[in-house]
Amino acid sequence: MRSNVGRILVFSALVALAAVAAACGTTQTAGPLGSPEAIIGSTPDITLGQGTATVVIDGPHAKATGIVDLATHSAQLRVQINGDPDASVVVIDGTGYAKTSPTAAWASLPGVLPLSALVNPALASSQAGSDEVLPASDPWADIDLIRGTTHILSDGGGEVQGVSTIGYTLTVDPTKALAATPAARRPALAALLAGRTAAFMVTVAVDSAYRLRQVEVGASMSFTGETPPTRVDGETIGTDVDFVSFGAAMPQLSAPQT
Repeated sequence: MRSNVGRILVFSALVALAAVAAACGTTQTAGPLGSPEAIIGSTPDITLGQGTATVVIDGPHAKATGIVDLATHSAQLRVQINGDPDASVVVIDGTGYAKTSPTAAWASLPGVLPLSALVNPALASSQAGSDEVLPASDPWADIDLIRGTTHILSDGGGEVQGVSTIGYTLTVDPTKALAATPAARRPALAALLAGRTAAFMVTVAVDSAYRLRQVEVGASMSFTGETPPTRVDGETIGTDVDFVSFGAAMPQLSAPQT
């Protein structure tokens, strides 16, 4: 018969092992297996290699849903802008176009971050002078941000759009992220960073196949310190990009007449 001391030691060891497993993922949690460094290090390229993804992009003043082609920087999205009619957006090889209603004319979206070009002038006085409705919302630039990770805090298991994941809070070095991003996508990441060189935090969720399921980035890069501003309830003022599923059929896109 085991002594009580032996039982306590065995129980304590099991608790410790469970804590480690929760941080790294297990077959029971359906999260990614391995060290956080290995998981986060492989996530950007594995995610981009999925071809297409159905996404939900939730920003401070708008929500976008649709399909993105991760290989070609193309997308077809429906954008619900608070206080405005829904907009249709297509992105073809990084160039964006939008129309504000089914009967409206298409207009070109300037710059290398098409979704960030969607604006509502009424917001200029309420959001630190910014009229952007979907700031920090470019899925490709958000994925490339992860390449600059210098520190990882495991946040435990959870679900994103019904998929089991492990969450992480990452400290990102902008200079490292830019250096590690392929040259063709570097301008978009630089535009997202808006000249920021100080490290800052982003949160992500990764599934069992090492694919990114969610990334949350602060709405502005002008804050001081590493932590983005939060609302009174503690939630980050920023944009979530959720990768709901992968391998969706992408419609044939062509540049609209503007």
